[in-house]
Amino acid sequence: SAFACSLFCIPLHSLPLGLLQVLSMLWLVFVTLISGGCAWEDAKTLHKAIPTHMNHSDLRFFSSHSEMSLRGLARMDFTPLARHRDYMDIRVSWANAPRRELHEFDWIGVFDRTQLTEFHAPIKYRYVFPRFARWPYANNGTMDFRVWNLRSNYVFMYISGDIQFPSIVCQSSVVSFDSTSHPMAHHVALSPTHPDKMLVMWTQELPKQMSATDWRPSLRFGRSPDNLTDSVGAARDTYTRGDFCDPGVSPASRQGWFEPGFFLTAEVPIQPGQTYYYASGDNDEMLRVMNFTAPPAIGSGPTRLIMLADLGNAPDDGSGHHSWDFHGFGELPSRNTTRLSKHLLDKHGAHAVVHVGDISYSTGYLSEWDEFLIQIEPVASRIPWMASIGNHEMGWSESDPFDGMLQTETDSGGECGVAFLKRYPFAMQTLSGNTPWREAQPWY
Repeated sequence: SAFACSLFCIPLHSLPLGLLQVLSMLWLVFVTLISGGCAWEDAKTLHKAIPTHMNHSDLRFFSSHSEMSLRGLARMDFTPLARHRDYMDIRVSWANAPRRELHEFDWIGVFDRTQLTEFHAPIKYRYVFPRFARWPYANNGTMDFRVWNLRSNYVFMYISGDIQFPSIVCQSSVVSFDSTSHPMAHHVALSPTHPDKMLVMWTQELPKQMSATDWRPSLRFGRSPDNLTDSVGAARDTYTRGDFCDPGVSPASRQGWFEPGFFLTAEVPIQPGQTYYYASGDNDEMLRVMNFTAPPAIGSGPTRLIMLADLGNAPDDGSGHHSWDFHGFGELPSRNTTRLSKHLLDKHGAHAVVHVGDISYSTGYLSEWDEFLIQIEPVASRIPWMASIGNHEMGWSESDPFDGMLQTETDSGGECGVAFLKRYPFAMQTLSGNTPWREAQPWY
């Protein structure tokens, strides 16, 4: 370069010793910069793309401290241990992680591939090292995850560094499912306006072979699992980021956003105490026969209710997710409560569940609604799961009628009732005209 030429065209023996030492230091700095530039050029040719948000000038989450982790020295792979339509059990392995980049609180996260262009939270995560682990830390290992089919594709990332400057050590290739448009998360509830009808609700992505205008979701049902002779259309609904509250500071429309798919609701006519079989879907390959039992007739005997509140959810593979409870591992007791509810249904013939507020504890991290509904589906798909709203579904900056005395402005993470009421439409009063969803009036 011109700088190098002008520097070394001067006879070195004519320079004072102190100046010569300074020039030598400058030369070392110059060589280091040139070498670093060459290494970065090599890194850009890697076939595994670095998430685009790492190239933004206004980085707020991921930051690479060293090009070493981008040059292929560290690697991450995964092996499916079990494949199901609804989930995959996966073993993640990593090797050659640079030891100088490892820290006590390193973690591996499962990220929605469609959300890698912004500051975004993982769907779930696990810490790499046991608590109070000491250096030197192992730079290779394996870890098992259960990844639910939530209408998307996923990548694993090994994240190191501290909370202010985390960095990607390595990432996996994409985890994908054969189909992402089959129905999931079924739950039933009594109609608030027609006591002789049961609402059957589920979540589903728009089938890829259909347009939104051509899609006619439906529910087949009957009195025998082999004879689903009746059919009824399903209403559909969804939400967007713009439906949520406090968008500048709350996670629901920011780092906690997750594409919801569609919420489907079908009304099935019922007779007291009768069992009905049903299946949702768009073709025979996607059908899964389930059943529910209508509550008994009035006066026919005692009614057995499972009554609970503040349930929440927790990952079923030991992972953590965003949670205020149990050091980020979710509402761990909820899994026992869910199992007990199924026992009361199977062994004692419970007729319905009454869930009084604080439903999923998603608090703005919206993928947790899917995992909550999956967790309760063994019960909620068979007897009415009647839910009402709580502060962790509703609380936002304008929801407190007592000028902040209740201190609930962050309780829902900006959901302001929308995520709950879209999934439990029976729990709100009729929404008139073009009233925004954030102004919906729930039943209490």
